[in-house]
Amino acid sequence: VSLLSSIGDQVSLLSAIAFHVSDVSVIGVQVSELSEIAFHVSAVSDSCTHFRLPAIVMDDWQVKLMAALCPLVALMLMPDVAAISTAGVAAMSTDQIRALTTGQNGQVAGLTTAQVSNLKTAQVAALTTAQVAVLESADLVKMTTAQLNALTTTQVQALTGAQVSYLETAQVAGLSTSNLAAITTAQLQSLTTAQLTALTSKQVPTLTTAQVASLETENLVKLTGTPLQSLTTDQVVALTTTQVSNLTTDQLNALKATQIAAMATDDVKALTTAQVQALATLQTSSLTTAQIQAIET
Repeated sequence: VSLLSSIGDQVSLLSAIAFHVSDVSVIGVQVSELSEIAFHVSAVSDSCTHFRLPAIVMDDWQVKLMAALCPLVALMLMPDVAAISTAGVAAMSTDQIRALTTGQNGQVAGLTTAQVSNLKTAQVAALTTAQVAVLESADLVKMTTAQLNALTTTQVQALTGAQVSYLETAQVAGLSTSNLAAITTAQLQSLTTAQLTALTSKQVPTLTTAQVASLETENLVKLTGTPLQSLTTDQVVALTTTQVSNLTTDQLNALKATQIAAMATDDVKALTTAQVQALATLQTSSLTTAQIQAIET
C-alpha cells in the first residue's frame, strides 16, 4: 500500500484508538493524546505531494508514538529532522533511519552533530551506503568509537576520501581491525600523517599488502617505534622501492632483523650509502647473500 493511500487508514486508526481507549498508556504516552497526532496527519494529508509532507514540530512522545503506529507518516511529517530532539532521533526505528533522504538538502545532511553522535549502534549499522557517503564531516568526527565500529565493511568503503581525512586520530586508533582492513587504497591515501601515525601496533599488521604499498612516502617516513616494528614480513615485501629508499636512517635502524631479511633485493639495491650504514650489526648479519650482492658498492 502506498503512503498516499494509507494516510487515511492511519488517521482513522489513530482517531479510533483515541476515541475508544482514552485511559490507556502506549509506550509511555496517554492514548488520549492520539487525537492530536491524528489531527496533524489529517491536516496535511491533502497536501501530500511526491511523498513529501510539510514539516510539523512534534514532541518526543509524538515521535515515539508515530514510530510505533505509522512510521512512514512519522518520517514524512518530519522532513526538517534538525528540529527533532536527539532523543526523538534515537527513538526512530532502523527502517525510518534507512528512509532518510540523501538528495540535495536531504534529511541525512540535515542531521545535527548532536543527533548523529547520539545514534544507536543499530541505527548506524542500518544506514545505507548512500547515507554514509553524505554524512557531514563535522558530524562524522563526533561519532564514538562504538558507532564507527558499528559500520559494516561495506559502509566503511562508502566513506569519501574527504570524510576519512577528517577523522580524529583517536577515532582512527579505535577502528576495529576488520574495518581498517576494509579501507580502500584511495581512502588510505587520504589519511593525514597524524592519522597514520595514530595506528597502533595491533592495527598495523592487519593492513593488507595492497594498503601498505599504497602508503604515501611522506606518511610512511613518520611511522616509527612499535607500529613500524609490527610490520609483518609480507608487508615489508610489499613496500615499493620508492618507499624503502625514502625510509629514514632511524627507521631502518629500528627494523627487526627478520624485517630486513624480508626486503626484496631490488629494495636493498635502492638503499643509499647512509641507509646501509645505519643498519646495526644484527641487521647486517641477517642479510641474505642475494641482498648483500644487491648492495651498491
